[in-house]
Amino acid sequence: MPELPEVETVRRGLEKLILGKKISSIEIHYPKMIKTDLGEFRKEVPGQVIESIGRRGKYLLFYLSDKVLISHLRMEGKYFYYPDQVPERKHAHILIHFEDGGTLVYEDVRKFGTMELLAPELLESYFISKKLGPEPTKKDFDLLTFEKALKKSKKPIKTHLLDQTLVVGLGNIYVDEVLWRAKVYPAKSSQTITKKEARAIHEQTISVWSKLLIRVALPLEVIPMPLVRMVLCKNYTKFMIRPA
Repeated sequence: MPELPEVETVRRGLEKLILGKKISSIEIHYPKMIKTDLGEFRKEVPGQVIESIGRRGKYLLFYLSDKVLISHLRMEGKYFYYPDQVPERKHAHILIHFEDGGTLVYEDVRKFGTMELLAPELLESYFISKKLGPEPTKKDFDLLTFEKALKKSKKPIKTHLLDQTLVVGLGNIYVDEVLWRAKVYPAKSSQTITKKEARAIHEQTISVWSKLLIRVALPLEVIPMPLVRMVLCKNYTKFMIRPA
């Protein structure tokens, strides 16, 4: 599954390619990907102009003239833009054609990706229903709220971070990195996390995300410690055991 930085990279790339373009028609080759009314989707999308592209967690938000198209890439979803002719693509499930001749193609080998079309005023309630946590930024990720949420759950801290209710966008790889940097054992119960540990997790979450955003290449730190791997929440978890 694409991690949050990859989804943000897709958003930025699409912004450069399709902003301001008017949709002339749409082809849907795998209707099950459309999770709102299919007939309305087919009727309402043509004629819309792509005004802006946002993101909430791992959801891409295409702000159209009077609708919002919500896209989730799930495991293997990808977008391709073709300025003119579209080649034959086995896994091209949704094609959005623009008036200028270009086409945005959504491909998904496993067909897990989803698209939904909503009125803008329904967007807030949509994400409330998803129980998504805040974005991993200083502005949105409040420490006190985070600490209170931890005390209400017996989930292992890694599992809790992965479920997207504490903070959005952290996948398996980045949760491992955050917890390693914060020096917190991944299987430790959320409600037993100390204030010091909660503050460290909070700080490292923001730090890891901000560094990924600005593409800072951090040197690898070579540490002579054994690497342990276990399965937690159906994901491989890697951590190091520090010598006593």
